[in-house]
Amino acid sequence: MIPSQRPLFDISDDVAYFNCAYMGPFLKTVRAAGHKGIDRKSLPWTVSPADFLSESEKAPPPIKTGPPPFYPPLTRMSPSPPCPIITGPMGP
Repeated sequence: MIPSQRPLFDISDDVAYFNCAYMGPFLKTVRAAGHKGIDRKSLPWTVSPADFLSESEKAPPPIKTGPPPFYPPLTRMSPSPPCPIITGPMGP
């Protein structure tokens, strides 16, 4: 069994909240990040174009799991016959 995760959330000791399928509580770190983002957007004149690239997250390096899977080479297919070209009046 995993240890209690209650300290990671802002849930008082007198609350037992079980309706997480409807709306779960945020982690304290997520709540702090949300407040930081709202504070930042409240002062848009302090955001420079360079901030859009410098403040973004960088993707982690890919996980190396071994050699790529082997795919057999595609076989050469014979060309299909050309489509007939229908000329003349259409319909009955």
